[in-house]
Amino acid sequence: TLTTATPVLRRTPDLATRLRATLSALGTLAADPAAPTAVRTLTTTVRSVGRTADTLLPAQLTCNVLGISVRNLASVVSTGTADGPTLLAMVVLEPNQIFQRGTPAPNLHANPAPVNDATECETGNEPFLPGQRIGNPEGLQPARTELTAPPGAATARARRAGLLAGAGR
Repeated sequence: TLTTATPVLRRTPDLATRLRATLSALGTLAADPAAPTAVRTLTTTVRSVGRTADTLLPAQLTCNVLGISVRNLASVVSTGTADGPTLLAMVVLEPNQIFQRGTPAPNLHANPAPVNDATECETGNEPFLPGQRIGNPEGLQPARTELTAPPGAATARARRAGLLAGAGR
């Protein structure tokens, strides 16, 4: 215990100094008449971020939405033809979807709120069925998508820079 605790206890004065500065700043904040409003605003913001994280976390862990979205966005601007990048050269050849209509196109497929959680990954797994399909497809789609990984050289650089720990990551 002494062998393990001694190096930790040596760092205690530094911790006490930083803690003293933190508590002093907290005391200054508490004395500020505008602080209650600022703290309430911060609390609201933190709660909002928490709800967002509650939605995004399962979508990322199960469906890898961020990795696939970033990879696909990079592909859209980096690949293409002699006419330019795919994003600039994308042509929609469906008159029912190009011009204004009083009703959705008869062959429109749109899912503005796909389910991406621990039960299913609709994005990227939606079946293309004939006719108009608006909203979530029927049934459960697979609860997996394509895995992505950074290039080996980038991982090695991140590990050398101390951004990644351990051999298994």
